[in-house]
Amino acid sequence: MTKKEVIWLLIRLAGVYFLWQCVASLFGVLSTLTISQASLDFLARSSGLLLTSALLMLVYLALGLYLLTNGELLFFWLNREPDSYED
Repeated sequence: MTKKEVIWLLIRLAGVYFLWQCVASLFGVLSTLTISQASLDFLARSSGLLLTSALLMLVYLALGLYLLTNGELLFFWLNREPDSYED
């Protein structure tokens, strides 16, 4: 495998990881919502946690989709060569 193929493989693997984290965060948000349905007092106390989990889920989704569909900025950053080496 060439360097470029390895870099693309790592980028795609990171994209799959972020999508997996999105699914895990979704289950966390759904479980918080189902628990809070039983107790409105719990919903008032956990609103910050619910908002944080939902925002984190959206960040994971955006990163995962970007890395799986495009990821060119990360590819160019990982594939860059140093300007020169001084002895």
